[in-house]
Amino acid sequence: FYYLSPELEPTLNREGRMRLDPHAAIPVAQSVAQRSPHLFKILFRGTPLDHSIFEKIAGHRYAQPLREYWRALGLKNGIGFQVASQAKAPAHLEKMKVLDQEDIAGFEIDVDRLRDFDLLGVHRSREEGIYRGPLFLMRESPKFERIQRGGLLCLGDLAYCRSYTGYSAAGHPFGTELVRYLQLLSYSDVFLYDILMTSSKFGVERDSMLKEDVDGFPIIAFESLTPAQRQAVKALSARLIAGESPWDDIDAFFMSLYGLTAADGQAIRDTLAMALPFTEAI
Repeated sequence: FYYLSPELEPTLNREGRMRLDPHAAIPVAQSVAQRSPHLFKILFRGTPLDHSIFEKIAGHRYAQPLREYWRALGLKNGIGFQVASQAKAPAHLEKMKVLDQEDIAGFEIDVDRLRDFDLLGVHRSREEGIYRGPLFLMRESPKFERIQRGGLLCLGDLAYCRSYTGYSAAGHPFGTELVRYLQLLSYSDVFLYDILMTSSKFGVERDSMLKEDVDGFPIIAFESLTPAQRQAVKALSARLIAGESPWDDIDAFFMSLYGLTAADGQAIRDTLAMALPFTEAI
C-alpha cells in the first residue's frame, strides 16, 4: 500500500487546511509495517532512509532498552515528586536538598549550594531510591538550544520534581561513570534522533518527552565498551562539565559506537534540521 502524510505547515494548518502531495506517497510492504511499530512515525518525520538508520541503531548487538538495562543492573529510576495536595513530605525527602529551576547553571548540580527540602503539599513522593546519587536527570521538555537539550549530572542525593526523570546509579561500582555516560548520550544527535523517530508525544503534539521514550532508547551496555571508549567517555564528560560544549566530538563518539557511517550521520543531521518540533525550528 501507499503511505501519505500531510505536511506540517503552521500557517496553512491554522486556517483549517492541509497540503497533500501525491508525489510524496511512499510504497510500504505490509511485512515491514507488521514488524516495525515505529515505521509510520519515522515516515511522518523522515524518509525510508531514516527507517534503515533507525534499524541500525535499534539492532546493534549490544543494545537493549534503557529500562531493561537499568533493571538488570538492579538500579532505580523514576519521575520526581509532584506538588498538588496538602500532604506532608515523607521523611526521606525532608532529609535532602531540593532542585529549583533557578539552581540550574551548567551541566552538573552542586548539591551543597541548594536549599533544604521545605515544600508542602507533596503528592506522589515516589520511592526513596530514585533520589539517591549519583544521578542522571533527564528533562521532560528539552530545549532547542543544545546546551539545554540533554540532562543534568548530580553526584549526591537530590529531591527533584516531576519535570525530570531520574536514573540513580547508587550502589553500583561504576555508578559515576554510568551517569556520565547517560548524560553524554542525552546530548548526542543519536539520542534526539531516536526519540524523534519513536516518541508518541515528541514531534507529534508537542516538544516534550515521555518517560517511556527515554526508557525505550536502545542503549549500548557500558560494560561492553572498550577501555579506550571508557576513557573517551571520561574525557568528554570532563569537557562537557567544564563548559567546552564538545558537541561534534560527542556526536562522533556515539555515531562510531552504534556503527553508523558518515552518510548516516549526515542523514541524521539533515532530518534533525528539518523535522524537530521546536518553534525555533519550524
